[in-house]
Amino acid sequence: INMFDRLYKIRYKGEAVIDSNPFAPVQTRVQQQVKTRERSTTTTFQPGGAIKTQERKSDDGEVEYETRNIQPEKFMLDPFSATYLVRGFDWKVGMVKIFDVFPGKSQYEIRLKCEKLVMLDMGGTKRLAWVIIPTAVNLDPEKQAETAKKSQANLKIYLSADEQKDVLKIDASHMLGNLTVFLDRFQPSIYQANAAK
Repeated sequence: INMFDRLYKIRYKGEAVIDSNPFAPVQTRVQQQVKTRERSTTTTFQPGGAIKTQERKSDDGEVEYETRNIQPEKFMLDPFSATYLVRGFDWKVGMVKIFDVFPGKSQYEIRLKCEKLVMLDMGGTKRLAWVIIPTAVNLDPEKQAETAKKSQANLKIYLSADEQKDVLKIDASHMLGNLTVFLDRFQPSIYQANAAK
């Protein structure tokens, strides 16, 4: 990672608070660093459906703050609660699920299609996994045209076809290159561990 850092330093940390009954996002916090640019975003999902985003951006000592408030027409998820929801479905080949997501700036319709069932070798352990293909459409008509001109990353999410429904692997390919992320380990939070007792 040290050699990669010298070429292109990237850091990302995301946290989410999700209400389980009824299922709804409460707040997300995301910290990103790309080279010398840093961005910290907090998005709060309020009970009436309103969403407030507070963002702090810095680049070479210059700091900017921005606050955005929206009142979406539909129920919105954040990317973390959307991922959690994906793990709750009983997937079958050909199945499609659609929902709306707000990552912090724009509203998107996310369409997930279960493409196939494959066997993955996870460090010597074979695990069956559903291959889920996500596609995103910006719900702002002006930005749809702008997005259509850009090439989008091809994503594949490999979700274990067992009770755990772990995200085992994510493949992303783009004109800039390919990225593959593997599940190394899962450790329950202190809250999950206490609830299990």
